[in-house]
Amino acid sequence: MKKLLIIIGLIFAGFVANSQNQSNNICSIEKRCGKIINVETKEKISSEDLMLILDEDTYKTYRTGRTLHIVSIPFWCTTAAFASLTTASFIMAHKALNAQTNSNSEELGNAIGFSLFYAGGIIMSLGTMVSAIPSIAITVCSNAKMNKVVDNYNNKTNDITLNFGATNSGIGFTLNF
Repeated sequence: MKKLLIIIGLIFAGFVANSQNQSNNICSIEKRCGKIINVETKEKISSEDLMLILDEDTYKTYRTGRTLHIVSIPFWCTTAAFASLTTASFIMAHKALNAQTNSNSEELGNAIGFSLFYAGGIIMSLGTMVSAIPSIAITVCSNAKMNKVVDNYNNKTNDITLNFGATNSGIGFTLNF
């Protein structure tokens, strides 16, 4: 009789703990700028806290997505640098062309300047495209993984289960909540 009361007490404590756990648990999370944040407080959730609240597979997916996000940053910086140099080259080519057409005498220097800046702009355009391709691919993969983490966490249910079977100490009941 005493053991039965203890088991009933444990089951009741599990239900009570589960109801408190659901009220203290982070209600929902979202992804913003490669980070997971609490929707209510709008604060970043640390990696250590995510390790505690996510299951193992979801946490590994988070770490992979976060790593991909960090790896994409230098690619985007390179893309931006190439795009800036492309713009500068075409502006200089345009100025050299205007200087050539506004000049009364035909100057070879302006024509060479135009050609060099225009060729530089084309080369920088190719660099922009080449660096943009991995930037976009890595960012898309990162976003997909982070969205999967958010969906897995926000859609999980906190079910209480009572199982009978093998445990760490032998055979017995396990109460998961």
